[in-house]
Amino acid sequence: MSIRSLRTLIAVADHGSFVAAARAVGLTQSAVSMQLRGLEDELRAELFDRARRPPTLNDRGQALVRRARDIVLLYERLGEPVEDDGMVGLLDLGAVPTTLSGVVPRALAGLQQVHPRIAVNMVNGMSGELVDRVKRGELDAAIVSESDRLPSGLAWHPVATEWIVVAAPPQSVEKTDRDLLAAWPYIRFNRRAWVANPIQQSLRRRKIRPRQAMELDSLESILLMVYYGLGVSVIPQRCVEGPHPLPIRYIPFGDPPLARRIGLLERAGNPKAKLTAALHVAFKNLAIKDGVPAKAPA
Repeated sequence: MSIRSLRTLIAVADHGSFVAAARAVGLTQSAVSMQLRGLEDELRAELFDRARRPPTLNDRGQALVRRARDIVLLYERLGEPVEDDGMVGLLDLGAVPTTLSGVVPRALAGLQQVHPRIAVNMVNGMSGELVDRVKRGELDAAIVSESDRLPSGLAWHPVATEWIVVAAPPQSVEKTDRDLLAAWPYIRFNRRAWVANPIQQSLRRRKIRPRQAMELDSLESILLMVYYGLGVSVIPQRCVEGPHPLPIRYIPFGDPPLARRIGLLERAGNPKAKLTAALHVAFKNLAIKDGVPAKAPA
């Protein structure tokens, strides 16, 4: 089994087809096919579903890709000075979209400064799907919302608290969450997100029936819609703001105000527990440094 074949396999996973992978690694498509056929012959296992066009990685192939990333990373770092802390390897990390423009990149930058030999492969998704992928071993860890219904065999470590707020246009004059939701069209946050359920429960309990205008799953898209006066939205307020925050009003939502906790999820007995522990420290250090609000925003 050659490093070159493993790199080619990773390229197929990253680029989605043999043709695109061939361009990425500087080979012909036929050479890519031959390398991967040889890899399958060596392993005595099929790695692709060739009944589909283009061929797609099957479960065995996806599992091998995860191992191949670690192997290639270690191979490429053989020439680096040897350290004895063991903090080297690749983490396949998932994160809910709301964290990818706030706490996650800042924490990963801090991790890189302290442990430069830890590489991170990022994917995004809703909390429910990320939990399933961690459970199946497709991801080493994930940043997800807290839940009291986690499957057995998983461990969740808190990272930060995010308050649930009504995001309102800068020109709005209404003082309360109820008045804002009555006066403006409602831009609903993706109902598949775990945080959507307590938001909807609060709206029903308080008999608030906003005029829904649209439903979006990107926090950035929602905030731009709000900024341009197209409505208001009920969203988690990021505990770490991006570099260029929009001048949007944030009013506490709920009575009492709602909050959610986000944390690092991993399998019990995770073979990369030492790396995920370092990642958890990076998240906690960031939250401590920037300050998690002790009370809801005024």
